[in-house]
Amino acid sequence: MRRFFRTRVVPRRADEIAFFGTLTWIRRGGRAQPPGILNAASSRPLLDVATDREFIWLSVEPPRELVLGIIVGRPAGQRRPATPDLVRSPPPGFAVGTINFLVKPDGPHASLVSTETRVSAGSADARRRFAAYWRLIYPGSALIRREWLRAIERRAIS
Repeated sequence: MRRFFRTRVVPRRADEIAFFGTLTWIRRGGRAQPPGILNAASSRPLLDVATDREFIWLSVEPPRELVLGIIVGRPAGQRRPATPDLVRSPPPGFAVGTINFLVKPDGPHASLVSTETRVSAGSADARRRFAAYWRLIYPGSALIRREWLRAIERRAIS
């Protein structure tokens, strides 16, 4: 959680988040990919890039909270789009995730901004598969979230 003054939570571009490009390049194994969260153009807000393909909006309550959802694991060969119902109750074999940004007032002209990631699996097998994946990506994912909050802080105090 980061504390800062004059909060203006605005979408951040990938190039404003330290290590984002490097960590997503590592995550995709250096392979080229179409534009998306793992290959974000620096000219567009990152939340716009994320919701073009992979993520869906679950809740938007400006200026208090934004919540996004994504399918983070699925049975081989299953191509099902993310929907709010699927994220709320993943079927067997699926794992889904949510990420939020929450703004809470903290005195005059100050706010606390936090982010949280949650994952739910529709079966024990999906939970095991996601747990193995999460052990690999967690350090980079946690660093990106902290740097995203720092980028929001820099924007708010500038």
